Amino acid sequence: MSVTSPERGSNTQQVVAERMVFSPIRLGFLDVVVFIIPLLRFVQIEVVGRLYLTEILLALLLFPLLATSGQRLSKRMPLAFISLLILWLTAQVVSDLVRLIPFDDFSRGWSKIVFTLINFCVLYLLLYGKPKRLLLFIAGAALGDIIMYYVAPSHHGVTYPWKFGYGLGMV
Repeated sequence: MSVTSPERGSNTQQVVAERMVFSPIRLGFLDVVVFIIPLLRFVQIEVVGRLYLTEILLALLLFPLLATSGQRLSKRMPLAFISLLILWLTAQVVSDLVRLIPFDDFSRGWSKIVFTLINFCVLYLLLYGKPKRLLLFIAGAALGDIIMYYVAPSHHGVTYPWKFGYGLGMV
């Protein structure tokens, strides 16, 4: 009998399909967090600029994730992206200091780059190689976009709701 019989292949596919089925009982803490983070993107705080609750939650998760699985960021792709973000931040700092940009302007610019770095690191550590979490994140982002349209619609969202409003979460 061969190891790769048709029955064995179909059985393996069935096991993989069963693992992809979501049940509330089999969701772990980080799975729930991965769903909630993009869902809460409609909550905004005005501090110098606009800050989203999603960014705050991701920043709070950074150090625990770095402590437990931070070594995964040393792979080639994430390391290259992180290096480019650090290079961008360095160039922005030098440029703003040379040009004597006002604090309000450069603080918003620098914070956007820093939050992009934090968001990438945390999402990479949470989602890379975990298809169930990736699907939960996408579902949370879609539902968050729909909620955002009803809680804080943009000017274009009111005018063209399907294109710039609730349609973003449905596509």
